[in-house]
Amino acid sequence: MSFELARLCTTTRLPRGQKRLLSHNDGGYGDFPYSEKFGEVGVLPQGAPTSPMLSNLASLKLDESLNSFALEHGFVYTRYADDITFSASYLPRSHSVRDIQRAIINIIRREGFKRREGFKENENKLRIAGPGSKKVVLGLLIDGSVPRISEEIYKRIDRHLYASTKFGLVDTAAHEGFDSAFGFYNHLSGLIAFIKDVDFKRWEEFSTRFKIIQTPWRDG
Repeated sequence: MSFELARLCTTTRLPRGQKRLLSHNDGGYGDFPYSEKFGEVGVLPQGAPTSPMLSNLASLKLDESLNSFALEHGFVYTRYADDITFSASYLPRSHSVRDIQRAIINIIRREGFKRREGFKENENKLRIAGPGSKKVVLGLLIDGSVPRISEEIYKRIDRHLYASTKFGLVDTAAHEGFDSAFGFYNHLSGLIAFIKDVDFKRWEEFSTRFKIIQTPWRDG
């Protein structure tokens, strides 16, 4: 049963330059060499339907440790995939913001080391939002009574739609740094879907413009 579940969660279909990953000879957390009997050993695909559940299972003990820290200090801990947020109405006088940040980072590293999961903070994405500052979580503004879409997201979608309609999907994808027009198309589709539950009117507008974009795999 475990083998069949593993097969459902993995893939052997990788770009040619990444085929080496299927041998698992990384010398790190596990050595599962290529087997002539069973063939290539699969790897976890990015963005698969099973990814959220697997990431939650891998992060279970980390969630427990971070949530315990939050409750101890009167914070609210939330996590979506690899985005972690700590919210608070006030800070304990005995702790500075930097002290709290260091404590959280230590927990992340400690849990990653103990269970060999390799968790580590992304220094480029650390954000501290004090009173009166703009608070954005997962692209949503949360400093009001209801979540709102940030203006940056609206402008990005509008720019992509305009360029794709005027210059074509292939040229726009290349200009925006995507490896393929198909990948860019899916990225734009995801951004528009993100709008739906928050701003239905703008979602209708974007969806109408998105539907008329010519795609080389359908319209060529």
